[in-house]
Amino acid sequence: MGATASRSTAPVVTTTRIHGYSMLLRPQTFERIVFRGLPWNVKVYPDWDGLDELGLADRFIVSVEIDELYRGTLIDSGLHTEISIEIEILDETGEHTVFQDGNFMPWWMGNADIFMFCVSRRELEASSCVHNGSFIVRSTMTMKQAAKRNLSESKEPVALDTLSGSHTLIISNFSKLKATLRDGECARSPRFTVAGCTWYLKVCPNDACGFASLFLGRASKVDERPMTTEFSFELEGMVNFQSDKMTHTFYHANHQHLIKYELEPLSTFPAMHDDRLLVRCRLAVVVPPAAIPIQAAIPSTKSVLTPLLSAMYD
Repeated sequence: MGATASRSTAPVVTTTRIHGYSMLLRPQTFERIVFRGLPWNVKVYPDWDGLDELGLADRFIVSVEIDELYRGTLIDSGLHTEISIEIEILDETGEHTVFQDGNFMPWWMGNADIFMFCVSRRELEASSCVHNGSFIVRSTMTMKQAAKRNLSESKEPVALDTLSGSHTLIISNFSKLKATLRDGECARSPRFTVAGCTWYLKVCPNDACGFASLFLGRASKVDERPMTTEFSFELEGMVNFQSDKMTHTFYHANHQHLIKYELEPLSTFPAMHDDRLLVRCRLAVVVPPAAIPIQAAIPSTKSVLTPLLSAMYD
């Protein structure tokens, strides 16, 4: 780790390992980044509004923020309105994005902007993001005009032979996952790509009413166009089940970027010695009939969730 300097509009990408997060009692800086000649800090705050019985935080706020000594310089330069920051939490391999929040409005605190988002400790651990007591944060800093230009350049027509695909999420031990998460909390898959878009799955073992839920989400930017998708879920292992095909238009601007599918409480299904659960989502982008191609191959991806034993809570 160490300071990364840049005065150009080229993005600055920094990967930071967050050690000792579970015992964090006060805000801590884990990395310093120099962008456009100004120092920024990668920090993690314990959320004091939610503490467990040991007085430790249930949730954390991950932030990239200007060093407090340079807040006035940032405002005077006018750069505070031009900088775009994206924050990701990666899986334990450091190769795939699991949690992401980027290109959002800054949270103003006094005279400085702070780019941040909140993550649950249990969801972090249940989603296989933790290895040897640490997790990985990747931050990308760029200028908004450069970010818009890169997004515009990336909006090329998607090849018609990639408009459908699937992702399989393997839960190695569902009872452990259920013990890890409280009602309403979810485990997430790494992001995967189908039809040129980034997607993810969420599994909620118990909602407030005792039902299990599956979610398909599109990780879209605010200015991306709506996309109508046909999809279905399949379960194999401790439960064998196939849903009907469903259609949904994913659109970030009206908060329709996530769709929920509710199952019966999984405890009502016959118990099995092996409670490994495979969740497969098949999806295809809906296109006009004249544009529907004959596909040579359907891309598929796979990920595995192995919740930490230490993440299990009463």
